[in-house]
Amino acid sequence: MNCVNSGKPLARAASLLIMLCVIGAPALAQSNGSPPPLDFGLIAGATASDNVMLVPVDVERGVVEQAGAYLNFKQDSRRIRANIDLNAAYQHYVDQQFDDGVIGGVNGVLVLGLAPERIDWLFQENYGQTRLNALDALTPANWEGVNYFTTGPDLNIRLGKAYSMLLSGRYSLTEYEVSPLGGSRRSASLGFKRQFSEESSVSLNATGERVQFDALPATYDYDRRETYARIQVSRARASASIDAGYAEVSGDEISKYGMLLARIVLRRQVSVTSNLRLQLVSDISDASNAFRAAQNLSGVSLNPEISAPVAEAFKRRLAILGWDFSRNRTSLGLSAEYNIEKYVDNAVLDRSLSRLAGYISRQLTPGVRGRMDLGLTREEYRGAAVADNLQGMLALNWDATRTLSWQLQYAYSDRSGKGPFLQYTENRVSFFLTWAPLAVR
Repeated sequence: MNCVNSGKPLARAASLLIMLCVIGAPALAQSNGSPPPLDFGLIAGATASDNVMLVPVDVERGVVEQAGAYLNFKQDSRRIRANIDLNAAYQHYVDQQFDDGVIGGVNGVLVLGLAPERIDWLFQENYGQTRLNALDALTPANWEGVNYFTTGPDLNIRLGKAYSMLLSGRYSLTEYEVSPLGGSRRSASLGFKRQFSEESSVSLNATGERVQFDALPATYDYDRRETYARIQVSRARASASIDAGYAEVSGDEISKYGMLLARIVLRRQVSVTSNLRLQLVSDISDASNAFRAAQNLSGVSLNPEISAPVAEAFKRRLAILGWDFSRNRTSLGLSAEYNIEKYVDNAVLDRSLSRLAGYISRQLTPGVRGRMDLGLTREEYRGAAVADNLQGMLALNWDATRTLSWQLQYAYSDRSGKGPFLQYTENRVSFFLTWAPLAVR
């Protein structure tokens, strides 16, 4: 039997968080008599795999039983702004190839308006899994739980009708089941903002952060600083957020380095039925922030994130282009992503990640939906190893009643490439029952 450190404190914290989300979100939804969007459901089922260990030879068949919950909740008012994305399940390997455990997690943001439009207090919690070894397959033996909690105030001081000064402070705690990356972060931000209208503004900002690790020598600790201008524009069919400036990192025994900073997010409603989005990033990041960014970008899934568990910060360049179409009974989408990570003091860890993905969904009858997903991911480490991951999925959903539905799913995975990457193929057939008491069919 293969397993990783149980990480009991982290698991207990995650379980408590999930319980609070499930119990607290519906209560918040009914607090003002006008419930905001809330989606909640319980899921149970099983998956049969022809290669449950994800190995190239001596494959084993296996069955994984699963029971979990999902919750999506949003609220935007003067006193409370909340956005909770929860997707978690408990998995049991029938033939005990791996230990039972929780997969998935939560991405939750809560902002309390202590003095609306003047003083806010933020709480953010991210829990999920990330891999331990980039060369091995993503099984329970090769992932660990990650917990990233942040809190702090935001102060908005008006300097006239159109001008304001922005002050922020943040304190964060990170915890890893296995990797020695747990520690604390302290940061402060100062900004000056010019509001041209409700839809447009310009600001100048400066941020400083101190990163400290609990289980590593103090020489691994470092400081990160950013100075940038921000432009935000929102229109009926388009929006833009643009950061431009400079970022740098320094520490006691690490090379001081800097780079031009750019963060651009553009969204455009091309027509009534289609939307286009573009994201470009050039900044300095690290393992914990990469984990949080992945959840913010793609939502919380039952698949561990593939960020590398490395203490050193890295230069990141990211480009994402996506297009979605929805009309009558058919929806489809395409996306492309290219991500480069470069480490100044440990270049052997440099990697590039490319993704191409697409989906199509069709309402076959009033109660039956079909969906197909296809994705290709290439991961490359400084020419030493290249892994191509091809994944496809076919699913059929049937609404048995207003609140009860079932899903039949087939998934295929093929990992190939060159170098020491573990290569394999896998076929999976799954059956799930979903109870969604708030569903509207």
